Amino acid sequence: MELLKLRQKRHHDLKDIMYFEADTNYTKIHFEGGKCTTESFTLKEVERALTANQYFYRVNRSCIVNIRFVKKANQSQVQLKNRLLLSVSRRRKENQQVWLMSFGVHLSPSAV
Repeated sequence: MELLKLRQKRHHDLKDIMYFEADTNYTKIHFEGGKCTTESFTLKEVERALTANQYFYRVNRSCIVNIRFVKKANQSQVQLKNRLLLSVSRRRKENQQVWLMSFGVHLSPSAV
């Protein structure tokens, strides 16, 4: 069990986290099953804490996704298993492709 450990007293099991979403100086953590919590750290802090964890990737300025919950993807969007569509920023597209392929997820040629 790998935990996210930041400035909080609470620690979250990474395998249950679908994605992180920026909310100014806070971060919303979205869990499997629809639960969501807001924590008082930035997405940049989350990204730094996850550098050794290859299961997470920052797809745009405001979201970091967990590969375990990616259902489909193309060059411009990622669809999670809860059907949420997230845009992939232009500068992250190339690295996103490599990241997805390293887990055996292939990009759809058409829209997600």
